[in-house]
Amino acid sequence: MSIYKNKNLILATLSILLLSACGPSQEEIAEQERLAEEAKAAELKQRSDLATVTCNFMAESRNMDAAMRIKEINSVRERLGEDFYLGTDAGIKESFEYGLCRELVLNDPDYNSKLLETITVVKEAEEIARIASEKLAEEKARMAKEKKAEEERIARLKKAEEERIARVKKTEEERMKKEKELEIAKRLIEEVTPVYPRRAKERGTQGYSLVKFTITEIGTVEDVIVVEGYCGDPTNPETVFRPCSMFNSSSSRAALKLKYKTKVVNGKAVSTEDVLHRFTFVMADDN
Repeated sequence: MSIYKNKNLILATLSILLLSACGPSQEEIAEQERLAEEAKAAELKQRSDLATVTCNFMAESRNMDAAMRIKEINSVRERLGEDFYLGTDAGIKESFEYGLCRELVLNDPDYNSKLLETITVVKEAEEIARIASEKLAEEKARMAKEKKAEEERIARLKKAEEERIARVKKTEEERMKKEKELEIAKRLIEEVTPVYPRRAKERGTQGYSLVKFTITEIGTVEDVIVVEGYCGDPTNPETVFRPCSMFNSSSSRAALKLKYKTKVVNGKAVSTEDVLHRFTFVMADDN
């Protein structure tokens, strides 16, 4: 190799070394990249904040009409260096509905795809909610039906039990009443035939009167009360009785004359209350 060529090679090498020595270091390059990233992030945040403020302003301005909303978006887009919004107010309202106002203001290139995706998600969620609501309504209706059926079943059982208890009670009361009537009838030692009322006899009226009284400790009667009085033929099962008081006075007077054996309980004479006695008034054939 010639001296000239060696000299040129040496000069070239020195030039490269000199240029390398004068350029930025790796640390300086990394710092410059970090600062650039921070500046970019700050710019994006500033743009995002401006879009957010704009959306909030339009949302809170109740008196803002369609033209004002379009004007507001285009004013911000102009500041951001973006293309003008050429859509309608319905599009702006749609962005609010699906939470994409900020993307619309920033003129996000993926806005339409995001809007379609969001609408799809919302529709699917609404469909899921609708199906869930229908199932819940059906379940509630089923449970309500079952509850009603159970309540009706329990009510029927309760009513049947109440009716059974009432029948048993009535049967027992009737048994005790008959026993009391038989016991009192056996104690009767002086029956009394009541005086047939003159007015009833003149009219040919028949009937009966039911009285209630107390048998005293000595077998006499007191506290006579007329329970009911009816006119009709007691000997005719088909007779329709009608209320009347024609025989009440005669029955009350006759009851006071009744005599009974004294009732003794544990070696002591006692009174008997609420004794019922029926006086029947039937016209004799010769009357």
